[in-house]
Amino acid sequence: SSSPLFAMLKAASQLRRLTSTFVQGAGRPWMTAARAAAPFATRPFSSKTPEESDAAAQAAVKTLLEELGEDPAREGLVKTPARYVKAMRFFTQGYQQDLDVVLNKAIFTEDSDEMVMLRNIELFSMCEHHLVPFHGRAHIAYLPRGKVVGLSKLVRVTELFARRMQVQERLTKQIATALQDSLNPYGVGVVIECVHLCMAMRGVQKPHSTTVTSCMLGDFKDDARTRNEFLHLVRSAPYAHVAGPAMAEQLAYSKRTRMYDSDGVQLERSLEGHRNFDELLGGHGEGRK
Repeated sequence: SSSPLFAMLKAASQLRRLTSTFVQGAGRPWMTAARAAAPFATRPFSSKTPEESDAAAQAAVKTLLEELGEDPAREGLVKTPARYVKAMRFFTQGYQQDLDVVLNKAIFTEDSDEMVMLRNIELFSMCEHHLVPFHGRAHIAYLPRGKVVGLSKLVRVTELFARRMQVQERLTKQIATALQDSLNPYGVGVVIECVHLCMAMRGVQKPHSTTVTSCMLGDFKDDARTRNEFLHLVRSAPYAHVAGPAMAEQLAYSKRTRMYDSDGVQLERSLEGHRNFDELLGGHGEGRK
């Protein structure tokens, strides 16, 4: 069994087994195990059929509810296992997506080498440590090397990796590496800012803390001027339109108010209230915009 011929046959068998091992992607052709091992690869939720997988997952959720002291048979929870499994399928649909399909031949020849940047890409992902969401925004830039990609594809690449069990550090690097490998630009820069509910709802319970991660490749890493230009644009990114109704309402409110200085104390009044107060003082109020 130790002969060179036997060793060669064994090696050939192992190679054949590797290249013929397939992984099924949702609605996609079969892919080799080697491709599936790549960080962007399609891979299945489990080796079971979808029906078997759903049944097993729902049974697990039902068991969890029971162990938490709930009654899975009560009206409000009867369909919860099915709903939860469906939701988790959606939250992790990035496992079933393929980078080549997402880019969909949307890479074009263009005589350009100036920075292209897309800011404020909203994202939602799942913390793989606690299975609760983290959410925020991504900023992506690259320096084309004669090739540009459709802007919406930057969003789709972000979604592909965000819709998985993640840690923010890996998510940032995966997005940058995927774009570097696909476009071969002079460089790629990615910055992600997120609020993690695993740190807001539990543990240290700091809901206003924001985690910022970055990945710089090529010129963004090697050239301080390029990196500083990118980071300056990130810092100047408008936030109101992605901050939700609460922030928008706060900004709108601030435009209707004016600060009044009274013995060194800053008092905030509505513009109408300030005008009335100014008139009361005989037109000598110290209000400022």
